[in-house]
Amino acid sequence: MIRNFDEIITLAQKHQPIRVAVAAAEDWSVLKGIEMAKERGLIEPIFVGDKEKISRIIEAENFNLIAGTDIVHVEDEKQACFKAIEIARAGEAEAVMKGKVDSGTFMGIALNRKMGIRGDRLASCVALLEDLRANRILYLTDPVLNISPNLMEKAELIKNAVKFVRVMGIPKPKVAVISAVELINPNMPSTIDAACLSKMAERGQISDAIVDGPFALDTLFSHKAALRKKIEGPLAGEVDVLLAPNIETANAIYKMWTHFAGYNAIGVSIGMEVQLIHLPRESVPEAKLVGIAATVLILRNK
Repeated sequence: MIRNFDEIITLAQKHQPIRVAVAAAEDWSVLKGIEMAKERGLIEPIFVGDKEKISRIIEAENFNLIAGTDIVHVEDEKQACFKAIEIARAGEAEAVMKGKVDSGTFMGIALNRKMGIRGDRLASCVALLEDLRANRILYLTDPVLNISPNLMEKAELIKNAVKFVRVMGIPKPKVAVISAVELINPNMPSTIDAACLSKMAERGQISDAIVDGPFALDTLFSHKAALRKKIEGPLAGEVDVLLAPNIETANAIYKMWTHFAGYNAIGVSIGMEVQLIHLPRESVPEAKLVGIAATVLILRNK
């Protein structure tokens, strides 16, 4: 089991580098993260964006990126997204990475079925929350793509997450369905969904995972809280994957993890025909390095 982000990078270095088209690459943090990934043999980038701005940043910062790197000149950020996806669809890149462009524009283009990379499966995001105190990575879905998933969509979110965490070394993850309480309440739909998902896993509709819920967060992170509430089971005080009831809850957990707790976190997309690397523009280069490394593991373990 991979326990921290450094282990992700180390494991990714055992594989061949991935070819990545970078949309609107004229961004210092993106270029720095790519330089770090290239130095570790993880990436072969194709920069798509304003060639003059990209070259200016590389030269000003003395980034080791010029030799052997393709730059496709596209001034408009939105058009750069279209071009990067076009490059991937043509088989010239294995993944598309978000650069300076905002997330809404990038994901809106990528998820448009006319672009041909969405596929038939439900696309989702799995966030990796690094907990250095406990020396583990916690997985959270879905803080980015699915706003208010219904019961069957939540089942698909679990399946996507389970498929990914198996790549990360957890053969049968413990999946907790989050709510505000641990008991079924007809006035709280998330508790009913949680009970249904638990039974679906029990009956084989969701495989290769232990699914239980509903759970409040304190019961999942604290054995003492679980004992105090008289909650028993394999997930009480111990969990691998968190399924949030909606995007607001998942996004809040993600932001609290990074901005208040001060821990590291990244997100990866699951269920697309072309793998996407879409970290927030404000994320540090080290986060982009980990995002690239995680994508290497996804693509090389298909």
